[in-house]
Amino acid sequence: MENLFDYMKSLSPLSQKSEIELRKISSKKKYSKKTILCKIGQIPKKAYFIEEGLIRSFMISPKGNEYNRSFFIKGEFTAAFTSLIHNTPSLYTIECLTDCTFIEFDYKKLITLMETYNDIGIIYRKYIENLYVFYTNRNIDFLTLNATQRYLNLRKRIPQIDAIISQKKIAGHLAITKVQLNRIRRKLLTT
Repeated sequence: MENLFDYMKSLSPLSQKSEIELRKISSKKKYSKKTILCKIGQIPKKAYFIEEGLIRSFMISPKGNEYNRSFFIKGEFTAAFTSLIHNTPSLYTIECLTDCTFIEFDYKKLITLMETYNDIGIIYRKYIENLYVFYTNRNIDFLTLNATQRYLNLRKRIPQIDAIISQKKIAGHLAITKVQLNRIRRKLLTT
């Protein structure tokens, strides 16, 4: 759990009392590869801080195609945040791509703590600001970068991604086909 509190304190100071209260509503969990943390249509209750592992969130088109929304790595939070905030069914699924270790929070209890302890609320706000910047940059990348550049950025963020998950999932994340990804990879190997 120390990684979680180090991360929180990197965003803003956290009092000892707030840390004690956060520990009361959190628990360390281990999940195996392919575990679904939240399904499309499910109203989620939990948020997760990733201590180890790789997670993806994905959507399914009306034609049945999977589209990876995002990958989440060690040191990041994952949850169906829009659904948690609005208490509505999730529009995407969150799946463990590897064996994972999390610190798991009951979201309603976390909200109660944020309303009680100002420092927890400030940390949450700063996290949400960082999340907003992350998704804004991801949208800008999709508008301004070609598939090769997006792939290189993904490999920079997750260096061993090619060895961890299938090319199909990587291609889906980049919004290209597996064939296009193979061409990009071949070209990068020859340059």
